[in-house]
Amino acid sequence: FGARQPRLKYLRFPLTEAVIDATRAGLGVAALSGWIVEPYLDDGLCILRLRGKPLRRSWTMAFPAEYESAARGLASALLAAAPEPHPRRLSRGSRASKSAVV
Repeated sequence: FGARQPRLKYLRFPLTEAVIDATRAGLGVAALSGWIVEPYLDDGLCILRLRGKPLRRSWTMAFPAEYESAARGLASALLAAAPEPHPRRLSRGSRASKSAVV
């Protein structure tokens, strides 16, 4: 992507199956929880585990094999756009450490 981050285009689907079907049909890639993707891996989808900035959950992308390059690009863009974690909320009278994060 060079120095410029791409503008992300996305769709929202009401059902996980619709996300998987759209991904399988080649409409793009999907960022999903790993346990959701596992049953669909035999249907020709590939996965890429997302690592990097702290995530509250482990997320996995599902995509047709020919979209691996696009999936990796999207993963990089998502990780670059991820917000920094919020400081942990402390009870009254507690002192926050600069490194205290959720």
